[in-house]
Amino acid sequence: MSLRTLSRDEHGSALIAAIVILFVVLGLGMAVLTQADVQNHQTGVEARGEATYNNAEGVLDAEADRLQQSWPTAATPACNQGSTSSTFCPGTALTNSFSTTYAGHLYASPQWTVQIADDSGGESANYYSDAAAATAPTYDANRDGKVWIRAQTIIQGQKRIVAAQMVRQTTIVQLPHNTITSGGTFTSNRGNKVIVETTDAAAGSSLTGSINVRCGSSTYTPSYGDACEGWDPRQGQLDPASNYQGGYVDPNGGYSAVSSSDLASLKQAAQSNGTYYNGTCPTSLTGLVYVDNPPGGGCTYLGGTWNMSSSPPARTDVPGMIIMGDGTLTFNGNISYFGVIYMVNASGSTPMSGACTSREQNGPLFAVHGTGSIYGSIFVDKCGTIDAGSSAYNIIFDSNAFNAATAYSYPSLAKNTFRIIPNS
Repeated sequence: MSLRTLSRDEHGSALIAAIVILFVVLGLGMAVLTQADVQNHQTGVEARGEATYNNAEGVLDAEADRLQQSWPTAATPACNQGSTSSTFCPGTALTNSFSTTYAGHLYASPQWTVQIADDSGGESANYYSDAAAATAPTYDANRDGKVWIRAQTIIQGQKRIVAAQMVRQTTIVQLPHNTITSGGTFTSNRGNKVIVETTDAAAGSSLTGSINVRCGSSTYTPSYGDACEGWDPRQGQLDPASNYQGGYVDPNGGYSAVSSSDLASLKQAAQSNGTYYNGTCPTSLTGLVYVDNPPGGGCTYLGGTWNMSSSPPARTDVPGMIIMGDGTLTFNGNISYFGVIYMVNASGSTPMSGACTSREQNGPLFAVHGTGSIYGSIFVDKCGTIDAGSSAYNIIFDSNAFNAATAYSYPSLAKNTFRIIPNS
């Protein structure tokens, strides 16, 4: 076949077309594979990001649970996935829980940190700032019941930071508005003077607070020397003279002015405030004070003016509260006190039912002598008794004193404070 004939021969043209089509199909296939690979990569990134976010949120919630049990009143240490679990750090206990709570290798070994930052020292009470948190105290330094929690997690290069504010609000424990509530009340002499004044000393108030005793009955008559209602009615020692009640039943139906849970919340408040004392008597009676196991079975104070700038207390004076878990409390000399005195009387006893009798009475658990004055209210639980003193106006009702029974509600994460912090 001549060269001229070969140039006009069309054999093999189909092969060329097939090769072109093959390259086109291969190109399309490569494009599809590339797209699939990109999507798989994006899916992996999203999975890691979601796992990191879930982990960071879990760390924040775990720290919030810790703060619900104990409030930070002193500097707290750094906390991460390798830290030993402690009061303010979920530590390794949380790290180990991730592998059981969540499925997948992404949760097997997360890197996380959590820190507490006060809303002071540059940090805002209303808006979280990551820069300010670096220098803020790691506890509730300004004692306003607000701290920020910052949690950070890194999983396979993905980092997420979340923050939210933890709030602990104050609450007033409701106490019966009585001048004295006890298992019996008596005075120390038969002088012709008002020793217990039940008319409210608070400015502008027309209230009165009676003497309520769990002994006797509603028809019981006061008589000097009696362990139940032991003042002399002929000498005007109680004013108004008829402002008392025998056979008193507490609002909760027991033999205590408040519930055990309320007492526990007040004790926790004192612990948070640094005014809880175990085995020692406090030197200061300012604010809320809680005492357990006083040395020698009791505390005695000989003088001083507490929580008041004048007599009667001024509107601006802030009352205090003394709670004795057990034992006695004695005021002697010229002491002046504005607030509530509460004797828990843990070792005391009560009858099976009905009024306290001499068999159950113990005390006096609280006694006031000398020329001192107490503005406020006195409570002795169970069948404990009170020695109301011997001088004029030893005990004076003041309804403003009840504001001292301030405890804390259960801490919680504040609404609308949760934030996802941009990575720096």
